[in-house]
Amino acid sequence: MKNRIVKTFAVMLMLLALMAGMVIPASAEPPYESYFYNVDGVWVGSANAYSVSEYITPASLGVSITAFADMVSHDGKIFILDKGSSDESAKIIILNDKFDVIGVIDQFIGIDGQPERLSGPEGIEIFEYLGTENAGKYDLVVCDTRNARIVRMDITGKFVHVYGQPDLSILSKNDEEQIYAPKKVVFDNTNRLYVVAENINQGLLCLDPDGS
Repeated sequence: MKNRIVKTFAVMLMLLALMAGMVIPASAEPPYESYFYNVDGVWVGSANAYSVSEYITPASLGVSITAFADMVSHDGKIFILDKGSSDESAKIIILNDKFDVIGVIDQFIGIDGQPERLSGPEGIEIFEYLGTENAGKYDLVVCDTRNARIVRMDITGKFVHVYGQPDLSILSKNDEEQIYAPKKVVFDNTNRLYVVAENINQGLLCLDPDGS
């Protein structure tokens, strides 16, 4: 009788263990650990601030991305900047809030009415129009890095404005010409531009709304 009770109890424990394994799958544990460094520079484990629920890839989007450069989100849309390569044109990929591709901009009609393409762009930002009458109106602003300019267009790719190379003589040394290659840009609430430019380590370039 005693042996039968022990065997029954053992079977119940095994069943409980199996049930626990089915109720709490191994996938409940995140596949990575979060950490930070304390004041002594020592690695310290911490709770995960977030967990990944989905991966968005070029294959899932159905588009090719040669070289991811930058991304910005606005008005329920996501704008991905692909800087391209010597064989592939740079482009802007536009997604909606469900990660569906709703547009691709790989060229635009420039100021002279001719088709133009971006060259090695490295930054994309949103330009919001000032004034209540322009509420909700915005453009895309792209650092056209290898073309030494910043291009503004609407979300259909229609050209709006170009900020050309500013006078950088104040930064020149030994009469050497300073090469202008804008990489990132933001605007303040007066539409002045603050630009991070390659090879300029004195700080941000602050440009007036006309680009000077």
